[in-house]
Amino acid sequence: MTQAFVVLRCRHAALRPYSFVHSVLQKHRRYQGHKLLICEIKEFTVLPTDLVLVHDRIDLISLQPTNRMPLTTFNERLTEFFARHSKLCTRDEVVVQAFSTVDENDIKPEHIGGS
Repeated sequence: MTQAFVVLRCRHAALRPYSFVHSVLQKHRRYQGHKLLICEIKEFTVLPTDLVLVHDRIDLISLQPTNRMPLTTFNERLTEFFARHSKLCTRDEVVVQAFSTVDENDIKPEHIGGS
C-alpha cells in the first residue's frame, strides 16, 4: 500500500470535486513538469469527529480541524485520514477515470471564474 504524507503550512486541506474545473487546473502551466499526485476520496466517506468539511466556493471544499490544534497534530490527523481513506492517483489516471464523460457544454462561466 502506498502511504501518503501530507505536509501543510496552512490550516486546511483544499479539496475539489471531479469536475471540468478540476481538469483545467490539473493542466494549468503551473503544474507542468511536476509529478502531480491526486488523493481520491470516495463519496460518503465518514469524517473523524475532529475534522470538518467547509464549503468555501462553488467547486472548492476545505478539510479543517473542528477545534484548535497545533499544526503538527493537524498534519498527523490529515496524514492518517488520507492514508486510511484515499487512493493516490497520477494526473493521467484521473483524466482517464473521471473526465472521459465530462460534457463541456454543461459548464457555466461561474464554474471557471467568469461572469
